[in-house]
Amino acid sequence: MALNHDMLQFRSDRIDTATDVLAAVDDMRSNGNARAWVTLSPYVDPADMPVTSVLRKLFSARGTKVPEVTFVPANGDEPAQIGVLHAAGPRAVVRLVEAGVELPDGWAAVQDHTRRGLLFNVAPQATSAEIIAFGCRVGEEVSVVPTDERWIARVSSAT
Repeated sequence: MALNHDMLQFRSDRIDTATDVLAAVDDMRSNGNARAWVTLSPYVDPADMPVTSVLRKLFSARGTKVPEVTFVPANGDEPAQIGVLHAAGPRAVVRLVEAGVELPDGWAAVQDHTRRGLLFNVAPQATSAEIIAFGCRVGEEVSVVPTDERWIARVSSAT
């Protein structure tokens, strides 16, 4: 099995112009491709990149300092989901609520775990733009390194 990865850049403040990213998500959703996913990461200035030792990474109870937001399309009875790896610590959903991040109608918070991250079920009626916007908003809130509106989408598929 081969994996294909396409790297796409976009801005979270102009998601409507991120046509390549939106088209990739639309395609995954319409084809019900369980072997495809999109991972979003904020651009972080190299000067702001955290230095983490391998030992600390192995034995830490926290996730990545630069958040990774992954969207997977629905598959059979399984809903589409967004997963977020982060280092913001426990009770990240509470932190999101306090920051004014609202869970869209029909979505559900499924997991809030320090090491495994956040997991949200995506409502079937959500648009691709809403999915990407929500993922970016959550990623910005749980990031422990400075971010701006620049993001990188890694579109992956197995063939």
